[in-house]
Amino acid sequence: MSKAGKSNFRRSNEWSRITLAGQTMVWNLFRGLRQVFKGRVVKKIDTTIGGGGVTISLRLKEGRDGDLYVVLVRNAGNYLSYDPMELAEFETLFSAMQEIRIAATRSPDLAIRSNRP
Repeated sequence: MSKAGKSNFRRSNEWSRITLAGQTMVWNLFRGLRQVFKGRVVKKIDTTIGGGGVTISLRLKEGRDGDLYVVLVRNAGNYLSYDPMELAEFETLFSAMQEIRIAATRSPDLAIRSNRP
């Protein structure tokens, strides 16, 4: 194969990877939108932060294929944010939150500050 042929092959290969990455990104976007707006809410838990100005909602949802997933919703007045995640991603988030909680209770300085009104 000539140098020009190899170069074109490399460019073609790179373009294929870029195109595939773009298609994957678009597919994930539509899948995320479907998860946010479709599916049956199995369980919903709301909590407020920021003196009641922000509501955080965790929604366990079931898709039409029976798969479970979680949608994290942040509602701050005129601002709404939806973050769908697979159960494995939720587990990772939950573990990170537990680590922060443990660190806060073990640190005397943080424990003192967190008990202030």
